Amino acid sequence: MRRDEFGHIIEDLSAILRSSEGDEDATGSKYPDLDSILDRHPGVTLETLLSIYSQHGIRRFRAFMKRSLYDSQYELTRRYMRGEGAVKISRSIDTPPIVVVRQLVTWLCFDDEKKPEISRCIKEPPRLLTLPTSARLEAMAPRDAQHLKLRLVADLEHCAAVDPLCSPYADTLRHSIGVEYEELLQRRLHGAGVPFRTEDDLRAEGRAKTPDVWFDVPIGVNGKVVNWIDSKASFCDDEAYIGKDEEQFKGYVNRYGSGMVIYWFGLIDDLNAHPQIYLVDQFPAAGDILQLACI
Repeated sequence: MRRDEFGHIIEDLSAILRSSEGDEDATGSKYPDLDSILDRHPGVTLETLLSIYSQHGIRRFRAFMKRSLYDSQYELTRRYMRGEGAVKISRSIDTPPIVVVRQLVTWLCFDDEKKPEISRCIKEPPRLLTLPTSARLEAMAPRDAQHLKLRLVADLEHCAAVDPLCSPYADTLRHSIGVEYEELLQRRLHGAGVPFRTEDDLRAEGRAKTPDVWFDVPIGVNGKVVNWIDSKASFCDDEAYIGKDEEQFKGYVNRYGSGMVIYWFGLIDDLNAHPQIYLVDQFPAAGDILQLACI
């Protein structure tokens, strides 16, 4: 994807999310109007757009929280305590609803951040009612603590129902899609007659930091030496690569040599990757793969 087209997509997403502010899913739709964006960008698939949309929302929230953790928490809590719904707040800051309500639950109901327990409450909202009331919640709502917890449970359930990107169901679906594309990679390699070992094979040998597939004998792809391939069912821009993925892939390079990453939902064309990491958005054609016997 061209960098300028990616910028236009981000602008279109922000405009649509701003236009929906204040509408707490009155139509019952879980998504913003992505069809209009697809119409303006005919070469972009729905899967690619959803991946960009998800990344954009998470980053917006991180930027909001980085202003000042205390100030950001205070603003979210103040708005919530004044009666604004979590979905309305989330739309005003271009953030997935589950991310906002999780932050509210963490701040209001837990004196210490207990991630496993918080995650269980996100998956099972009524569980929140069985936990002791936090000192912070007692101080903020001494007479209405239980009522506020009931409201948070309702908002957790509502946000899970309308959030297509970060809800427990979406997390499960994302994991399934990731596995599906890993299996697709293996089928393509089998079809190309390329022998390989899987991540499970490598872990069984006690190896750490394992890519999805590794070749005992390297292959060539478009003139590049490939010792391993990692599959990513996502879109890749500079922030996704430099902020998260690059360190993971450098670990593979240090252990296994140069390799290739397939971002199945696309990537920025001129992304400045590590010289030993070959980034692509599809499995290479048979004619682009050279096995050792052919070199």
